[in-house]
Amino acid sequence: MAASIFHQGLAARLLSPVVAAGVCHGALLDAARFHYDPEREGPVVLRTTQEYAATASRQAVADWVEETVVSGVMERVARVLCRIGKVSPGLLRGNTAAALAGAVRSLGADRPEARPAAETLARALLERPALSGTGGYAGADDQGLAVFERTTCCLYYRLPGQGMCGDCALRR
Repeated sequence: MAASIFHQGLAARLLSPVVAAGVCHGALLDAARFHYDPEREGPVVLRTTQEYAATASRQAVADWVEETVVSGVMERVARVLCRIGKVSPGLLRGNTAAALAGAVRSLGADRPEARPAAETLARALLERPALSGTGGYAGADDQGLAVFERTTCCLYYRLPGQGMCGDCALRR
């Protein structure tokens, strides 16, 4: 459970700024240049050493997010967690997809003008081999935000006193 929840939290912390910078400004943040202070207690807070960001088209942003975050940092983290945390690679791919959907949902709620581009980016990434089969969008909620449903479970429900996540496959 801990490995899965750590993975999903890290994916959200990497995808949120990379997706937002790419969608809103066409800026390419390098996820491999994000760092944290291992001595700090509490949630993982990431910082970047990147001083300048190249700019790119929306298609190039999707390629960048896939290359640097999904198939880059998160895939390397997943390999380690599968070995030491004994979690399924498919579950961790689902965590990355759910984190992507969460980042896009938050961006769309905060910046409605960016919502269509952000959702298009997420849909494109969910169709690519790295995230294919991890979930998809199933309509919209009453605020017009896309609703993501994953095909795997992050195991959060196994923690004492917790329930299922809103996008959990076990809800269906």
